[in-house]
Amino acid sequence: YAQTTGVCGNVSACATVTVTVNPNPTPTASNNGPLCEGQTLNLSSTPNGMNYSWSGPGGWTSSSQNPSRAGVTTAMAGNYTVTVTNGATGCSATATTNVVINPNPTPTASNNGPLCEGQTLNLSSTPNGMSYSWSGPGGWTSSIQNPSRLSVTTAMGGNYTVTVTNGATGCSATATTNVVINPNPTPTASNNGPLCEGQTLNLSSTPNGMSYSWSGPGGWTSSIQNPSRLSVTTAMAGNYTVTVTSGAGCTATATTNVVINPNPTPTASNNGPLCEGQTLNLSSTPNGMNYSWSGPGGWTSSSQNPSRAGVTTAMAGNYTVTVTSGAGCTATATTNVVINPNPTPTA
Repeated sequence: YAQTTGVCGNVSACATVTVTVNPNPTPTASNNGPLCEGQTLNLSSTPNGMNYSWSGPGGWTSSSQNPSRAGVTTAMAGNYTVTVTNGATGCSATATTNVVINPNPTPTASNNGPLCEGQTLNLSSTPNGMSYSWSGPGGWTSSIQNPSRLSVTTAMGGNYTVTVTNGATGCSATATTNVVINPNPTPTASNNGPLCEGQTLNLSSTPNGMSYSWSGPGGWTSSIQNPSRLSVTTAMAGNYTVTVTSGAGCTATATTNVVINPNPTPTASNNGPLCEGQTLNLSSTPNGMNYSWSGPGGWTSSSQNPSRAGVTTAMAGNYTVTVTSGAGCTATATTNVVINPNPTPTA
């Protein structure tokens, strides 16, 4: 403003002085906080059209009206002061804004793997008392701190990421855990049956290069991939199960049914002792089988109960029948035929 001041009553002895007093600017300072670590701090000041000199924590300065700081840390929190100067008058004033920068949580993510197909995946995260947002393979999501997935498949393996948010500040951070889900083996089990009593049972399993645990009737066990049982009996028939374990510890089972047919229990008999010239009658049991007789002099027959007419002493001896069941199981029986010579009389 300007003011004229008289210093005497005599006008001729007076002088006039004009004094100009410029107003100081009235600055404001503000910020876009509260912020979280890693965000961008935006500072603002008014009025426009001035010169600006900002200062802040850590020796930071700026001459911009509305400066920014990217990727902030908690060390950048505190008072930011701007000095606003009117370039035309040189008058200045200051304003201060307090910047709050909240720390992000420091999350962890873990799992109970490696797993095998069919097991349960348990995921874990820290710290406690936050909000949680999980995401994983196949579009899976969860808002539980420590979620689970039942009966996992290999398609569920991969990276699982949790976003942990502090509800009081809204600050968040992420952590990732890699889940390994190993496939179970796909075993097969087979045998060389049907068998007859007394034969050898051969069991087979795949794939190769695994660990094997067989179990079968009568408490029988084996750790061989392809085990055998000698001189089998009908009590050894039934289901044989193999548990195959991979190098990753994953297991699966397969079963094969073993059929062991009983051998027939044949008998052989004859109508002797005979005299030369009589008829030899041979008999065998059981009925309903296939029969194969052999006897002295290369004699053979496929009848169950064959006969030889007009016998001679040369036809005496052992007669053996091999009886074969419908299942192909066989057994033999023998009968001894006695043929006495007739006397040679004279008259």
